[in-house]
Amino acid sequence: MRAEVSLHPCPKGSLLKPLIPKPMIDKELLEILVCPETGEPLEEAGREIIVRLNELVELGTLVDRSGERVSEKIEGGLICRGGEYLYPVRENIPILLIENSIPVA
Repeated sequence: MRAEVSLHPCPKGSLLKPLIPKPMIDKELLEILVCPETGEPLEEAGREIIVRLNELVELGTLVDRSGERVSEKIEGGLICRGGEYLYPVRENIPILLIENSIPVA
């Protein structure tokens, strides 16, 4: 099976090259970040999780662990390897506060 690749012009506009998604968090930073609750390593949340949570944001039904309604769309997030909670990333800054984590399950 052949994968579809999006193309965009290079800065000079003369060549086409594949559009590669840029990670939300620098790889070196991600290697040292841990879950503030469990101490487990964190990993970037998959796109499907972000899409699903943003659907709940639009419905007004997504709440964080403190019980506050999440009103801003989620740009990205970090998840403990256990996968229970997402720590949102806003403006490329991970918000690693337990009370602001969002239940994923």
